Amino acid sequence: MPEGVFADEPDPPAGPGGLGLAEEALWVDPDVYPLCVQVPAGWWRIFPVTGGKATREYVAQLVTDPAGPRWAGRVAFTTRQPTLWRLEESLGWALPLAGHITVQAAPPWVTTSPGRARPPGADSSTVLPPGVPVSLPVEGRRPGCRPWRASLVLRAGHAPATYGRLRHGEGPTRRWDHGQTSIEIIRAGPVPTTADDGGHLLTYRVSHRGEVMFAGDDAHLAHGWAPYSTEAIRSVVTTVTTVTTVTTADTGSQRSDRQRQFLAAHGTALAAAARPLGHPYPPGTRVAVAVDTDSAIYSTGTVLATAAGRAGRLDYLWRPDVADLPGHPWRHRPRLALRAGLHEVSATLDVADANTDTPDGEDAVMATGALVATLDDPRFAVGTVLRTYAGDGPTPRYEIQPHDQPGGPVLLGATEVTPLAGTAWPSTADLLLARATANVDLRPFELLIAVRDYALSADSPHGPRLAVSGRFGEVDMALDPAGRADPVEAPPPAGPPPGLGAGLIPISASDGACRLEHPTYGLIAVDPNLLATALTIHPTQLAAVLDGHPWLPPGPHPPLVAAYLAAKHTPEAVTALAHPPHPIGPPDGPAGTVTVLPGSATPADTASPDTRTANDTAGAGNTPVDDVEAPGWESP
Repeated sequence: MPEGVFADEPDPPAGPGGLGLAEEALWVDPDVYPLCVQVPAGWWRIFPVTGGKATREYVAQLVTDPAGPRWAGRVAFTTRQPTLWRLEESLGWALPLAGHITVQAAPPWVTTSPGRARPPGADSSTVLPPGVPVSLPVEGRRPGCRPWRASLVLRAGHAPATYGRLRHGEGPTRRWDHGQTSIEIIRAGPVPTTADDGGHLLTYRVSHRGEVMFAGDDAHLAHGWAPYSTEAIRSVVTTVTTVTTVTTADTGSQRSDRQRQFLAAHGTALAAAARPLGHPYPPGTRVAVAVDTDSAIYSTGTVLATAAGRAGRLDYLWRPDVADLPGHPWRHRPRLALRAGLHEVSATLDVADANTDTPDGEDAVMATGALVATLDDPRFAVGTVLRTYAGDGPTPRYEIQPHDQPGGPVLLGATEVTPLAGTAWPSTADLLLARATANVDLRPFELLIAVRDYALSADSPHGPRLAVSGRFGEVDMALDPAGRADPVEAPPPAGPPPGLGAGLIPISASDGACRLEHPTYGLIAVDPNLLATALTIHPTQLAAVLDGHPWLPPGPHPPLVAAYLAAKHTPEAVTALAHPPHPIGPPDGPAGTVTVLPGSATPADTASPDTRTANDTAGAGNTPVDDVEAPGWESP
C-alpha cells in the first residue's frame, strides 16, 4: 500500500504502465475522479455513485493536498446528493456545465454495503457517506473552499482548463439581479407534449452574495412564453419561493436549513419584486420602452416620473440605462428623461442595458472608459479600458487599468476579458477630446470606437494620426439622442435629496496595498503612499482632477472615495498636486490631517451599512479569493 493511503482504502487503481510507486500515488485516475476542481484549501473530487437510495447519486470530497486531487489525499469534507443541482446547492458554488456533462457520462462507483463503495477499476471498496443527502458543514463553504476564476479544473477526457473560462463559456440566457440576489436562467428544454400544456423546463441558479442557494432544472414556463422573457424569471422565483416541500426517495427534502433561512429573510421581498405590475408604474420601476414602432427594438430604463400627456392620457418620463454610460450627452444630467406613452412602456426584469453587445449578440469592441472583467487572469478581476489596439499583434487588445490591484495598466487580448459596461461616445472626435483632457494620448494602431463612427490610427513621421475611418448605421434613439429626441427634465423626487451617505466604507490594508470596497464602484486597490498623498490634497483640487476624466463615476465624491479614485486613475496628477511649483495656502475650514491606517474604520462616506473589511470578506490569507462579481454568473 503506497504511503499516505488510508488504512481502510483499497489500493489505488493501476495507473499507466511504467509509473513508479511515487508517481502512482500522484496520478489522478479520470475514471475514479472524473471532475476535480482546485480551490485555495486543496481540491474537490466529484464523482457519481450507484446503489444508494437514488438511482444515481453524486459525491464531492475536499482533499487538502497541495500536490493535487490524488488518491492518497486526506478528505476534509464530503457531501453526497441525489442530483448535481442539489450538489451545487450543498457546495454553495456552481459546477461548470461542462463538468456536469463529464460527471454524468462517467462510470459510477458501486455501493457494496452501507457506508462503502468500490471505485471503477478497484478490487475493494472504501468508505463513503451511507446515504443521501449528506450536507456540507458551514466550514466547507468558507471562501478558501470555493473556486475562483483562475482555479484549475480537471475533466476526464479533456485538457485542463480554468474555472473562469469554463463558466464564461456557458453564459446564462437571462439574468436578473435584485439587491444581492441574482437569478440566472442557464438553459431551457421543451416539456414533453404529454406533460402539462407544453412550454419549457428551465434550468436555473439563484445566488445570494455570490453563493448558490438554489439550483435545478424543474422550473416550468408555460406555453407561449419565450425562455428569455421576463415571465421566465418569474417562473423561477415562483419555483423557489412557493413550491411545497416534498420528500421523495430520489431527491430527499427539497429545502435545507440554509435555504429556509434565506427564504425567511429574503423570499417575500424577492417574490414582491418579481410580481407583475399594473399601470401607473411608480418612480423607480424598471421598464422596456418601444423606441421604434416599426420593429421589435426596445430600450430599457427606469421611470423617473409620470406626466399628463395629450388628451389627458398618462405619459411616463423615463431615463434610458445607456444615458449613464461614459460619453453619453446626458450622463451628467441625471434627471434628463424621455417621454413615452402608456402603451409604449411595460415593466421588465431585464438587466440594465450597458451597450456591451453587437446587434448579433456578440461582445462589442470596447472603447476608453469601458469596464471589463478578466476571465481567469490571476492578477486582477475588474478594470477600466484606456486604449484598444488593432493591427499590431493579437487583436483587438486592451490596455486596462486594474481596479482591485495596485499598479499600472496591463495589456490583455479581447478574448481574455468580458465586458461589464460599454461607452456611448457620440463620435471619435468626442472621444479624442475627452481623452485629451485626461492626457491619454493617441498611439499607433489604436482602434477608436464611438456610437456613430470608428477610426484606426497609424504611425507617421509627425506622430500617430488617424489613417482609416468609417461610419456605423443608425442606432436607437436612446443611445444617440442628439437631434432625434426631445428630452424632458423630470421633477426632483419627493422627499429629502439623497446625501453623500451615512454608513461606513470598509477598507483594509494588506500585501502592500490599501483597499476600499465601495458598494457602487466595487473594490479599489491603491498604493498606500499614493493614497496618503491624495488625502493631503484639497478636495476641490481632487474634484477638478477627477472631472478631467469623463469616464470616471461622476461626482461629487466623499473625500475618502475621491482620494482612492484619484490615486487609482490619476497618479501623476496626485503627485504633481502634492509637490506644486508654488506654495498652496491652507484650505478653508478646520485644519487637520487624515491618516489611513491598515484595517481602520472610515468616516461616514456612504449609505452602505456593511462594515466588514475586505479581509473579512475574502478570508485572511486567502488572497486568490475575491468578491468581485463576473457578468453572467455568481463569483465565489
